Amino acid sequence: MDLAAAFLRTAEDDLRAAQACLAARSASAAAFFAQQAGEKAAKGWLLAHGYRAGRTHYATPMLVRALRQEGQAATAGLRDAVDALHALEEYAAGARYPSHGARPGTYEPPSAHIDAAEAAAALRQARFVVAAFERAARRGA
Repeated sequence: MDLAAAFLRTAEDDLRAAQACLAARSASAAAFFAQQAGEKAAKGWLLAHGYRAGRTHYATPMLVRALRQEGQAATAGLRDAVDALHALEEYAAGARYPSHGARPGTYEPPSAHIDAAEAAAALRQARFVVAAFERAARRGA
């Protein structure tokens, strides 16, 4: 299996992890794994098209540059997936680390800000992103 295919398969694993976390009522962990799934699918597409995937949780800048080089057909086909991935990127760190609370010097765990409905929405977005990049990687778009 090549690296691109391994990234795409790992994206599917992360979708399953997100679903399991959601079922276990760990909304922040579900949101994090949803973001991870989208990120890995995007990196799989990048690798399948000869681009470097980079060591970052924020893949949208790489994708925007790559799609610009690929041309209008690729951009139109993946524009919504890139937008959805960009929305998921807030969970890369925000779902894993305590954030500042409402008062200066107060901190709250991610679970104080991410509920089950938000995590379920993130998982739906991630499924869309993974499916879009898997299709595009298969057809070479």
